[in-house]
Amino acid sequence: MTNNFYNKLAEETNKYAALSQRKAGTADNNWEGTNVEKIQAFIGILIYMGLVDLPEIEDYFQGDFCVCPIVRQVMTLKRFKKLGQYLHLSDEEERPDQQSADFDIQYKARPALDLMDKFTQAYIPGCGLAVDEAMIGFKGRFFSETVSTWKAN
Repeated sequence: MTNNFYNKLAEETNKYAALSQRKAGTADNNWEGTNVEKIQAFIGILIYMGLVDLPEIEDYFQGDFCVCPIVRQVMTLKRFKKLGQYLHLSDEEERPDQQSADFDIQYKARPALDLMDKFTQAYIPGCGLAVDEAMIGFKGRFFSETVSTWKAN
């Protein structure tokens, strides 16, 4: 299923880039068609960026004292930005009209949502799953009877 997802993502990204260039009436000389490997690399970089927090996207591609040499080895900043510009999950030319009965408000994200459904069917967490309270942000206050008894003593 995931290979089909990456194939679809590469195909729709290429289609959307061509469609955008046709609509604009000019060719994007910086765009070069993509494939499954480039899409996987792009998503891998996004995951890496979620783990290694730097202030600007450009910081991941710096050459001076590069903190992230693996990112620079996989893709250039210009290529990363172009993939982000044209990344698409669904075919724009087949999008149903908003007035039609089969209109889906989540049409653009439907392939990703379908993939997430597959994951939830494949993985069912067991009783050994724990959530650490530090993982969930909480800015409220905690009031209970024990707090008032602490203050009374």
